[in-house]
Formats: sequence, C-alpha cells, structure tokens
Amino acid sequence: MRLILPAPCLRLLPLLLLAGGLGLTVPLRAEELPRITDPAWIWAMPTEQKARPHPLRLEGRVQYFDPSFKMMWLESNGVSTYVQLSARTPPLRTGQQVVIEGTIVPHDGLDRDRIQVTVREEHRPVTPLDLSGPINDIVNLGGRIVRLQGYVNSQQLIDDQHVLLNLLYENRLVTCWFPPDNPQRLPDLQGKMVRVTGLYSGRFDPTNTRMTIEIWAAAEAGIEVLGALPDDPRFNQTLTPIGEINRHASGTELRVRGRLEAQRQGERLVLRDSTGQVEILSQQFDRLEPGDLVDAVGRVAQTEGWILTGALYRRVVEPAVAGPSLADRSALTRIAEILAHGRAELAAGLAVDLTGMVTWSLPDPNFDILFLQDTTGGIRVRYDKAKTGVIHYGKYFNIKGVTRAGPTAPEVELQTYVDLGSMSHPRPRIITLETAQTGAADGEWVELRGFLRRTDSEGDWRWIRVTTPTGEFTGHLQSPVNFVANPGSLIRVRGVCDVIPGAPGQPSSVTLRVPFLHDITIERDAPANYYDLPRRALEDLEKIGTAGDMQRVRVTGTVVHAVPGRQLYLQEGSTGLLVLSADNQEVQPGDRIEAVGILGREGGHTVLREAVFRRTASGAAPVPEDLADVGILDPNKDFRLGRVRGTLLAVFHEPTRSRLTLQQGPMIFDVRLERPEGTPPPPLELTAELAVTGIYKVTFDDARMARGFELLARSPADIVVTRPARLWTVRRALAVAGLLGGCVLLGTAWITMLRRRVRAQTEVIRQHLEQRARHEAGVQNAARLESLGVLAGGIAHDFNNLLTVFMGNVSLMKLSPSVMATEAPRVAEIERGLLRARDLARQLLTFASGGEPLCVPVDMAALVRTAAASALRGSLVGAEQAGAVDLWPGHGDHDQLMQVVQNLVQNAREAMPGGGTVRLALANETIPSGASGGLAPGRYVRLTVSDQGPGIPAAVLPKIFDPYFTTRPGARGLGLATVYSVITRHGGRVEAASPPGSGAVLTLWLPAVPARSDPSVEAAPAPGPGAPAAATETTKPRVLFMDDEESLRVLASAVLRRMGLDPVAVPDGQSALREFKEARNAGRPFALLIMDLTIPGGMGGKETIAAVRQLDPAVPAIVSSGYSSDPVMANYQGHGFQAVVPKPFDVAALSAAVCRFIPQAKPM
Repeated sequence: MRLILPAPCLRLLPLLLLAGGLGLTVPLRAEELPRITDPAWIWAMPTEQKARPHPLRLEGRVQYFDPSFKMMWLESNGVSTYVQLSARTPPLRTGQQVVIEGTIVPHDGLDRDRIQVTVREEHRPVTPLDLSGPINDIVNLGGRIVRLQGYVNSQQLIDDQHVLLNLLYENRLVTCWFPPDNPQRLPDLQGKMVRVTGLYSGRFDPTNTRMTIEIWAAAEAGIEVLGALPDDPRFNQTLTPIGEINRHASGTELRVRGRLEAQRQGERLVLRDSTGQVEILSQQFDRLEPGDLVDAVGRVAQTEGWILTGALYRRVVEPAVAGPSLADRSALTRIAEILAHGRAELAAGLAVDLTGMVTWSLPDPNFDILFLQDTTGGIRVRYDKAKTGVIHYGKYFNIKGVTRAGPTAPEVELQTYVDLGSMSHPRPRIITLETAQTGAADGEWVELRGFLRRTDSEGDWRWIRVTTPTGEFTGHLQSPVNFVANPGSLIRVRGVCDVIPGAPGQPSSVTLRVPFLHDITIERDAPANYYDLPRRALEDLEKIGTAGDMQRVRVTGTVVHAVPGRQLYLQEGSTGLLVLSADNQEVQPGDRIEAVGILGREGGHTVLREAVFRRTASGAAPVPEDLADVGILDPNKDFRLGRVRGTLLAVFHEPTRSRLTLQQGPMIFDVRLERPEGTPPPPLELTAELAVTGIYKVTFDDARMARGFELLARSPADIVVTRPARLWTVRRALAVAGLLGGCVLLGTAWITMLRRRVRAQTEVIRQHLEQRARHEAGVQNAARLESLGVLAGGIAHDFNNLLTVFMGNVSLMKLSPSVMATEAPRVAEIERGLLRARDLARQLLTFASGGEPLCVPVDMAALVRTAAASALRGSLVGAEQAGAVDLWPGHGDHDQLMQVVQNLVQNAREAMPGGGTVRLALANETIPSGASGGLAPGRYVRLTVSDQGPGIPAAVLPKIFDPYFTTRPGARGLGLATVYSVITRHGGRVEAASPPGSGAVLTLWLPAVPARSDPSVEAAPAPGPGAPAAATETTKPRVLFMDDEESLRVLASAVLRRMGLDPVAVPDGQSALREFKEARNAGRPFALLIMDLTIPGGMGGKETIAAVRQLDPAVPAIVSSGYSSDPVMANYQGHGFQAVVPKPFDVAALSAAVCRFIPQAKPM
C-alpha cells in the first residue's frame, strides 16, 4: 500500500493513545458510530473498528483515481489523503469535485454498492506546485499535485493502463506513472528531458532509511517533452579542464570533457583529459564505450579527492577522421588490454603506452619491479635502476615499453617514462581471499580482512601473517617500526595483490605488498579471554557462517579423533565439526572440550581455523552410527562417527597412509587410514568382508555440491575383518598347479612326458584365466559406458529443459529496464553461469553415447585457435599454428570438434609440465578410392598436434585411445577416448605416433565440406509453397507450442505474445493434434508449429509431425529437444521439420527461428 499519513491523522493519534491508556474500549453500536467526514479518520481508527460499517460523508476533489491499481487520493480542506478502494470501485474520475455518502467498512475499502456519488464539478482545475531542488519533504508534499522536470532514464509498459518512467531528477531517481493514450503506440520518452505533472507520493522502506518517491500523472498529457539531452542548456557552459576542478568551491556546477576510462552504469564513470582524470557520480543509465569522448555536467564535491556529483553526461560525436582502427593501433594504452592477451602474444613484446600511478616500489637495488595501476587494473613493471634511477611510490607516470609473459603473470618492461607528478592513492578494491586466489586482482591495489596470526621480522622487513575463513595471506612491508597488535585481532590490510599460482590441486599463495605501516589498521582487538565468548551450538555454525562476516566462535563437543598439532574432530548431538589447531596437548576420544577459533570453510565444509581448546571433562567415546545404505549421501553426517560394511576390492599403501576401496551393493567408496611413519599397514586380503569405523567425510566438487564421501579410520583397530577372503582364488589355483608340477618333477623318468603335458595344460589354463579377466574387464567398461550414456542423456535432457527456462527468463529480465537498472551485473553473471552449464550438458552427451553430430561448415583454423587458447590459458606452454591459406571448411559439429581439439592440446600440455610449445598444423588432403586406412574417398581436413614432451612408450601407444587408460596419477583416462569416439562418429580417423627422441604426434582426418557447397552460407529450408499466409492487421498469427515442461510452456507463451503472436501451448502430441484440427475446422489455422521431440509417456514431436503432415503437408514446423543424440535433430528435414532449435535456447534463438517463418513477428 502506498500510504501517506497527513497532518489530521497525526493530530488524532494522541487522543487515541490516551483513550487506550484509560481503558476506554467500550464497544459502539452501529447507529452510535460517528459519521466519517474526513478520510484521515479511517487511518487513525482502532483496528477492531475497521471491520465494522461506518456512516460516511466525504466531500472534496479527486486528486488521483486508478481503478486498476485500486488507488484514490481525495483532497478535502486543503489536505490530500489516500483512500483504499474495494474490488467494486466507485464511478469516479480524476479532477472531479464530489460528495460521497453512504457507509464504508475500512478493511474492505470504498465500495460502489455501499455509497452514492454526487458530482458537483466534472473538472475542478488545480494549480500544480512547481518543484526545484530537494523533494524529500513527504509531510508537506504528500498528496499534492506537483510539477517537476528531469531526464528519462528508462521507459517500460507495465500493462495497458500503466507506463513506468524512471526519471532522474536532482541526482535522485523518481518513479513516474501515467496511463497511455494508445498502448500500441507509446511515445518514445527514453533519453528525453520531460516535465511531469502529477500527484506526489512518498514512502520509506521498513528500516526508515531509504525513501521511494512516485509521481502519478492522470493522463499522458501530464508528460511534456522538453527536448533531448544534447539540447540541455547546461551543456552550453564553458568547458573546465579536469585538472582545474579543485579550484572551484564545493557545489559549483561545472562542465568537463574527457575520454571515458571506466564506467559502472547507474553509479559512476571516470573521464580523463590532458590535465588529469576525475570520478563522476551519475545515476544515468546510458552506456558508453571505453575511449568515447564524453561531456559531463555536475556539481563539485570533495571526498578523498575532487569529484563531480549529480551529473548528466552525453557522448560527443566526433568527425570521422581517416586513421588506424583500434585493432591496428601500435601500442596498448590500458592495463586491461594487456591482461586480455595470451602468454604467447605477450612474450612477443607488444608495445605499450600506459599512464597510471605507482602503487608499490622499493629503493632496494635487489628489487627491480614496481606496480603500476590505472583505472582498468594493475600490472608489474620491470625496470633497470642503473638507467632510470629509483622510481618512487605515489608517482603519476606515463611509461612506454613492451610486454613480457613473466614467470607467473603478465609484465611490462619499461623503456622510457615521463613523470607527471604525484597522486594520492586510489580507493582500494575490497576483495576476499578466494577472489585474490583466482588471480583476478593480481597487481591491483586492494584491501583484505583477516585475523592476525603473528608478525615475523628480519631487519626492517615485516611479514604480517593473516588468517581468513578460507585460508591465509601475508602482508609484506619495509618499515623501521614493527607492527604491534595482539594475535587474533581483526585487521584490514591495504596493498598491491601479488599472486603466486600453487601446485596442481593446491590454492595460490597471496601476498599484499604494503607501502606503509598505516596501511594496516586494527578493526577489532583480540578478546582478553577467548573463553568468555558466548557458546555456539555446532548445528548453528552453518547458519552463522553464511552471514559472510569474520567471526571467532566458542563451541563445545566430544572428541571423536585428534591429531595433536593439526586437527580435532568434534561431535555434539547429530552434528560434527573439524577443528584446525596447532595446539599439541593430548586429548582422547570421549573427552569433552571447549574450542575457540575462526569460523571458516574448507571446500564445502564448515571448520574452525586457528583454534585453541581446553579439556573440560572425560567420558566415553561417541557410539558410531551404523550406515546401512551408503548409497544415500547425507551431508548432515559430515564429520560424524559412523560404521560401514563392505567387500575389500583394492588396497593401496604409502609410507604414512593406506587407502582401501570397498564395495557395498552397487556403491564403491574409499576408506583412508593415516599411520605414523614406520607403522606397518594392516594385513588385509582382497575379497574379505570388513566392518570399518571412522569419520564420515563428505566430498564436494568445485561448485561445493556434495558428490560422494570417504571414511577416515582413526587407527588399524577401526578396521575389523568380519569374513575372511574366499579360500579358492585364481592365485591359489595357480599355486596348487605349481605344487603338482613340482611333485611330477620328483617322479620317475616314465612320467617325464606327463609332467610336460601338465605344464602345457597349466599354461593354457593361465592364459584362459587372463583372457577371461580381460574380457570381463572390457564388458564391465562397456556396460559402465552404456549406463553412463543413458544416465547422461537423461540428465542432459532434464538439465537442458531447466536451462532453457532459466536462459529464457534471464533474456526477459534483460528486456526489463527496471531490472537491468539495478541488477545488470548479477544478470550478466547468471547468464555466464548458464552458458557454462549449457556447455557442460553438451560435454556430458559427447562423452556418454556421443550424440549424433549436428554437422555444419566449420572454420577449422578459427576453431583450433580458440580451443588451443582455452586449453593453454594459465600454463607455461605456448602454441604455434600453421595452415593452408585455402583451407577447406570442415563438416562437423562445432561444439564436439571444439572439445576434441581442447582434449588434444590438454594432452600435449600435460606432457610438458615445465613448459614448451604445442605445434598445430592444418592441411587439405584428398583421399583417393582404394586408399588404405579405412577412410572413405573424398576431401578431408588434416590436423596434426605435436608436443615437445618425452613421447609415448611403444608398449603404451596401442592403448592410449582405450577408455579409462592413463599413465598420469589422478587422471581419468577419458580425454583421448572421447577424441576417438567423436572423430569416428564424424566419419574421420585419428592416429598416434611417437618417433624416437621426440614428443608425441597425434593426427586426425575430418571430412571437409563438399566442393559444391558454399561454406559461408548455410542454406535455410524454405517453409514450402503451402505455408500459411501472413495474418491480417487485426489477426495475430497463431503458433502451436508443444512441450511437456509447464515452465517452458509458460516461458514460450510469454515470449511469443511479446512478439505479437497468439500462442497455444499444449503438453503432448495428442493435445497438439486436437488443437491443430480444431483450429483448421474453425478457419483459424496455425502459422507455425514448435514441438518438443521427446514427451515421456506420451506422443512426441516425431510421431506428431507425421500425423500433422497427413492433414497439412505445408505448415512450417520447428523441432526442439535436449537430446542431441536423436537422429531427428541431425536430419530434421527428413522427418518433416523445417528448422531445429536445440535446448537449451534463449529468447533470441527462439525469436530468430520464429521470425524465419512469420516475418511480421517482432524480433526480440
């Protein structure tokens, strides 16, 4: 409810409070209730009386009346009050002078069946109040007719009765509403300066800290266009150089012009001219491009520096001047441009021309680097102090030089520089340790928070060791004065982020290069006594941790397992917890302890870091919970003591640990046992039945989703053999055969021949057993791949349906200016995540049963370049690509071929951990008839991938394309198997070779586009001569949409209506046929059919289109499916369809497909 309490309401409140205090709650009969003559009385009425009918007589002017939104303001005695309307709205219009008599039930609102309206004047004019300056005075402006002018940031049609304008007025956003004269032909107001006349309404949010102001115009005539933004007279002011802003007093309105360095739409932009740069705060939504010449008008303000606030801006149209394009520019001028290049390009020495501030530098001759930052990022700069002298921190420089790949990150080698003066530090970018470890902020001036562990010193060097909820970082500075703070204090550290990548599977190490001691501040001192903190239950820690703040918490629990100096596992009730502590005191299972530590995360687990603890009591160890069905993954059991039973499948021993693989039913899981060095492993035999007691630890994937578990045994005593290994095994059978052979050797000479026969038979038995074991392993692998294919296909289909719903709704969100005004970055992140999920679903299908390739002409040179760059990103390996100038286009599935090349390059990259070069060569090759090798005659594109690694041993070479075969620990052995599968399905071939003394060479042949095809144009099938005629101006084209997912039907219907079409959505083929026949019989046939290929339990698209073609051979039809493996998707024309839209698709893909067949549809 949009409610403003006017002054009369406020005057009645003391009387009501007094009546309540005296206990005056005597109920009134209906005939005793006073007549309401002021609408403000309704809002001051006690709650129990609002449900009773009251006599009513109101007289006044209808300030605003909206029957659709059930809103009305009535002006009486100079005060305008909001009046609630019922569903049966009275016959009123804005501007009328009326008398309203009858009764009202305040809870229900004003009801036309209970009142009589007398119109005294059809339109009583009112003089609007002109507003200029602040408009936050809700008490005096609420309900009044006002007039103000501003800039229209965005415009949106909400429904046929309401248009919403986002108006920028005096550096604040105002929401304006008006009813359109014609919803089909709206005035174009976005980007215009307008004058709005309407009713003022304001309200606060629940915290009373944020106010929303709305202006309700009674008609479209209440919106007067004053002109476009470039016509605003403020842009006629004299230009002020940016470097002279500080000479003007705060509040002075200035006009500046400069090149755009950075922009955050609706918040800020940074402009630079030859005299300096300035930050400009503006809520204007117009998007600019880096390098645009921009005029801005705003008021001078001073925060940490001089800025312009409340600004409006416009792009300056520059005259066209012939010259080099951005792509031809000889030097990179922004750090972000440097970071966008790959290592191989940077190593070639690209020219740079940068202007920025030195955020860190040291005069020490052992340090030959500095960090430079501009508005787009930060970077290392190496320089020769013997030539340039010491370059000091805080300088504002223009430098010229060349790029270098650098050992861990991009660098610039300085050649010349110009000192432009000094500059104060920019505001630091506040990040988390997780963000820093990704490398996204490497070289930037940032701020990190954490708890102080300790300070290490060596001369003037200081290392500040800091712990965060997700790990540790170090603050490094040179200072003659030591940093003094109590360990455990919460501190903020500002400095330049220096990231060193970790080993594979390990996090990167982060160091902040801190210029001065005052860049480290103590936010909260460590508590005097950790154990005085309030106790938290273990089950509450997950909720506390999601708050995102850094906290030190105290917990109690029973020790399940302890490793002195490293970690403890606690359990309290049904919750377990991992406590990381360097404390070496001994505790035993069953001891009750108090622990205080930093609440954090390790992967998907909630943990306590840097904990201290003390024993409070002794007791019995917790009783382990029997886990009867390990197939049910339960994250709530994380770090709790449990007992499982299973059959021992494999054992792997290391000097200090053992890993057992067990099977329970169809589930296979691991048991890990940590052993002191020198302790022998437990004697276990394969196929033995075991009962293992240990700590249940959930394993998570990169997205912190639970994917499995392992059991952590505390000692060998936790592993109990419940049934020994089977007596008769293959190994024992061979031993018995050998014993018999020995007995024969001791026999007489006449049995010598018999001994030889027994030996030969024994060898045959051994070979038979080995062959049988290999056959069984192959059958198991084939069955696993087949099951995985079925599972992946089903998952990908359902996943693609969900992704289509998400992507479609994100596309609709992007069409909403109000959403994009506030949530554009988050919408973009959602869209990027959905695109990654879409690629994951395609990879699932490619690996499993592969999926029939959707073959189209493919630019192989571009595909290989993109795939190689993706696979080598962040590594020490470079790529060299060569190819024929007239290279033929390949004929294949773009996404599957992208994965093939990525797998080949990834394989070469892993063969060169110390760095090297992958060479990729593309060539045309024609295979003649009768050629050996298994390829059909025709045109092929040959790709050769070679590396500089140690090569592939001859014994291993024949197996490299087998599923699950790998020579690298931790690898899955699926990359080259997927390459072989995909290329074979494309009708191609792949070979591997490893010449002595050189690396591996893998060659594949892919069919090329036939010579008669045009590789640049993919012919689109025509709808057919009998396609439905275009709809008339008064009849919308009808579209029949079939899908078993209700969410997809709702989404598609919304999109098609926005395109000006009339959609009919059905869940299956039977419903589609019924609708199709009824439409033809009614003379309103469908112009287009869109069908899901697979309908579980019902008639799908293939069967439905066959039935439709018997009724109408010409109606256009589009097929859609999440199963790319279905032959119909690869040969849709052969099954009666004219186009295909694979799932997941977004609104743009659906719109483009529809517009091919219905030209009058509005594209989206």
